[in-house]
Amino acid sequence: MSLFCLSLGLVAIPGCFAPPPSKPFSSEIVPTDKLAEISEIRDFSVRVRFLNSSEDRPASVGTTLKAGETVRTEGTSRAQIVLNSGVIVRVDGDTNLTINPKNQLNLDKGRLLAWVASSQNLTAEVQTPFGSVSSSDGTFYVNVPKESSKQRQILALNGTVTVKLARSSDTVTLKAGEELIVMPDGNASIPKPLAKEDIEKRLAGNPLIFGFNTRLASQADIESTFKISSGIKEAEAVKFKRSDISKIKPELNPSAKSTGSNRDADRNDTTASRNDSQNSNSQNTTKPTQEPTTAARDPSPPSSSVPSTSPPVATPVTNPVTRTPTDPPPSATVQPLDPPPLPIQPEIVPIPQPVTPVVPVAPSSDPKRP
Repeated sequence: MSLFCLSLGLVAIPGCFAPPPSKPFSSEIVPTDKLAEISEIRDFSVRVRFLNSSEDRPASVGTTLKAGETVRTEGTSRAQIVLNSGVIVRVDGDTNLTINPKNQLNLDKGRLLAWVASSQNLTAEVQTPFGSVSSSDGTFYVNVPKESSKQRQILALNGTVTVKLARSSDTVTLKAGEELIVMPDGNASIPKPLAKEDIEKRLAGNPLIFGFNTRLASQADIESTFKISSGIKEAEAVKFKRSDISKIKPELNPSAKSTGSNRDADRNDTTASRNDSQNSNSQNTTKPTQEPTTAARDPSPPSSSVPSTSPPVATPVTNPVTRTPTDPPPSATVQPLDPPPLPIQPEIVPIPQPVTPVVPVAPSSDPKRP
């Protein structure tokens, strides 16, 4: 019996050292899996450096992003990226952003805005040259200038934001409305609320907040926290529609721009009538000194009285009213031309009549006399 049990034990021992069966599936992210997608593009100068590619390719709405791929914006272009977890990231112009697994992003340079919902129970983290910025229930703004000699800015727009400095390994917590400045040497200032002057300058006109067609879920809270007026917000929203401005420019009429009287007439008809009355009064004051110009403006009186002088006077009248000081010289030249033709006609008529009858009558009667 003992030998039988011993043999069973020897048979069971190799089974204990056998390798475990393979897992039916793996929860780890494969580099070829989709991590994010570009949901909106402004100004269409956004490029992506895909995996196994040596150059950037133009991106479009719906472009999928994988781990290790980089999004680059140029000039004034902007892009909105939605991660699979629901985190929304917006990048401004001249920004380099790399997508990494586990809701991690790498910001080399540029400006970024990230939003994380508190109901998602996750943390979004942005790695920068000076440290990391993360949040699990808010919206934050990060500015990394291209020049290393300039200051970096971190602003908590909503919720709570945590900043871990790479130089000192310190952790700084920001509340909604607070800003942290990181010096070029890596040291950070004390968090402080954003000044009122900076709110209208940096937030009311910030394209990452109001420069997209979609609204963030935390945008209403941001507007109430910083008390951004609707008038400033609407004015700035129009500026950021640069594609619409480029379409309107070629359709404009340059002749309509040059005349400001048309715009005044559209706003108020009474102003145009007042201007007309003022112009008429100014013309009446100049009538005694400019009689030929007034006669030329009224076609009926000059045509009946002086037909010969009307055509030369009509030509200067076609000129604008602003040239009225040049009208007296032509009128002075027209007046001396009228008297010369009148005395020439009576001198020519009486001369031939007395000469023709006197010469033939005298010799015909003299030969009959002795």
